Amino acid sequence: MYCSQCGSKVDDNALFCPYCGARLVPRQANPLQVQEEGCIAWSILGFFLPLVGVILYIMWIETRPNTAKSVGKGIMSFVVVMFLLIIIFLVAGINIFNDIANDLMTSHI
Repeated sequence: MYCSQCGSKVDDNALFCPYCGARLVPRQANPLQVQEEGCIAWSILGFFLPLVGVILYIMWIETRPNTAKSVGKGIMSFVVVMFLLIIIFLVAGINIFNDIANDLMTSHI
């Protein structure tokens, strides 16, 4: 960092210039940094397009963690819903198979 009064190079953590005594104003790391928030739209995208959600999650986990977390919630919701649907269809399929087997067994006796 440089002193705004005398132009001397000073330590980044210094509060006053050691050469002229002027008060130093610390620089912001990134003044254009936008505060990002995860929103429900990213969760919905992760739910309906889970492959896209996984790609966005991997891309944003370091740079946009809140948005990545929202996408991750959508992906996890998709996984849970699909798991429950598979269980429901398996149970329904087994019951239908048993009913058909029982009807065949009783019709031939």
